[in-house]
Amino acid sequence: MSDLQEAFEEALKDAVPVKDWYCTLYCKWQWYGGAEEGGWWGTTVQAEAYQRFDSQQEAEAALEAVKALAIEKTQESKRMHGEMCLKQLEYCELRGLDDANSVFGEVDGESCYFVRVEHKLGSQNYSSSPYYE
Repeated sequence: MSDLQEAFEEALKDAVPVKDWYCTLYCKWQWYGGAEEGGWWGTTVQAEAYQRFDSQQEAEAALEAVKALAIEKTQESKRMHGEMCLKQLEYCELRGLDDANSVFGEVDGESCYFVRVEHKLGSQNYSSSPYYE
């Protein structure tokens, strides 16, 4: 490190670093990978939308406003998932097919939405390794 860099850092030793705050909407879903050995599953969490704020208070106010959207999107996902499963079962029933999974494959799980205030954008992003059930 140069003498100038050291002097610069010494001059700023009491400075408080600026922190960005984010209000982030996440989506979490379970996915199905295949029927080998009884089937394997995984879980993914992904940031879907975000907004940067200058203060924690602003981000938390936004969180309260976005919570209703997260609930709405979760309910919509649950409804759409149920409708899709029902249509697949009805299709098979009309044709005398016993196993909808053999026709359509296993269905991934419904999505669940949630919102977080965070410093690091995407801090909740996650994808598991497949696991057997």
